[in-house]
Amino acid sequence: MFLHYAVILILQGLAVGAIFFLCGATLWAIISTLKRWSISEGEWLGVLITGIVGVCLTGLVAFIFYDKNIDKPETVSEQPTEPESIPETDPSPEDSKLETVPSVEESETAPSQEACPPLIPDADANDIPALKAAYCHKQQAYAKQQASIEAAKKQVEGLEKAMQSATQAVSDSKTKMDNAQDALKQAQENVLNDPEQYSSEQERLAYGDAKTDFEEKEQALKQLEEQLAQAKQEVEAAPAAIENTQKEMDELEKQLKAAYFDKFTEKFEQERIVESDGKAECDEQRSVKQCKDDALQDAQNNASKQGKVLFLDSETWASLGKEEDWKLTKEEITNQLEVEVTEHEVLEEGCLDKGTGYSYKIRATVKGKVPPDLEPKILGQ
Repeated sequence: MFLHYAVILILQGLAVGAIFFLCGATLWAIISTLKRWSISEGEWLGVLITGIVGVCLTGLVAFIFYDKNIDKPETVSEQPTEPESIPETDPSPEDSKLETVPSVEESETAPSQEACPPLIPDADANDIPALKAAYCHKQQAYAKQQASIEAAKKQVEGLEKAMQSATQAVSDSKTKMDNAQDALKQAQENVLNDPEQYSSEQERLAYGDAKTDFEEKEQALKQLEEQLAQAKQEVEAAPAAIENTQKEMDELEKQLKAAYFDKFTEKFEQERIVESDGKAECDEQRSVKQCKDDALQDAQNNASKQGKVLFLDSETWASLGKEEDWKLTKEEITNQLEVEVTEHEVLEEGCLDKGTGYSYKIRATVKGKVPPDLEPKILGQ
């Protein structure tokens, strides 16, 4: 690559030198003709040699000149360039501004929540939709109070930091004002000694500015003190308020669970009429009466099972609220529920094939029964 550029530059230099040589030789010939000078062959040879030397020197100069100014492909340095360092300047206390601390109202007080259903005024005490709406609103109020407490604590921390800065600013401003006052006193003494030569106007203005700055910073400090006292008062009063909300929320939750269980009990404790079969095997150890009683009891037991299946439909389970809130599984709840036969009517009866047993077919009225101690087991009260 370098040889290529060198050849080009030498050729360019020779071309420029040749032009100068031709111009010089032509000028010499014209002058010789006008002056009628006679030039010998030796002189022509000297002119030729001088021209050749001039061409070489001119080419060398052109090579040096073009070598410095020709556009060459730039090579990218692999070394990273360090950014220019920006000098850090410490702001003076006079120029520094007091920190501004957002109030609790300005800060985000609670995370976004799903909208609760509207409250239902004058609703029945066991109205589930009304209780759910009230409980949802109370939950959101509790969450907002918690967020408000956290925001108030952060505000107190911010105000305390701002107080430190403001206190330092007041101290610095007080020092500046005292220095300005001393300078004013000295200037006034100089004026008394020589009123024509001295003046205290500049010192008086400087003292006035320093005093105004001190009063402004002192006023700002007082405002921060008031804000800090109010924020601390809110933080101290918040636990009592949130505790009261917690109690109200717990009471609503208790009422809601009771309403769910009452609805479930109402759905389950119904009367239904079912038909069922029962049978019992007879042997020499049991009498015919005992065999018939066992068959009838089997029919009644089957009627109870059918009644439990009928009572525990999807609507009955839904009346108990969300399944994830239950403390027992469906199977555990089902095993603790009772269904009794209140009355029955025999539709058919007779011996089994080959006379080995007895059978009944009955129409029974069944009624569900929920044990009183089941509510806390299901809903955790």
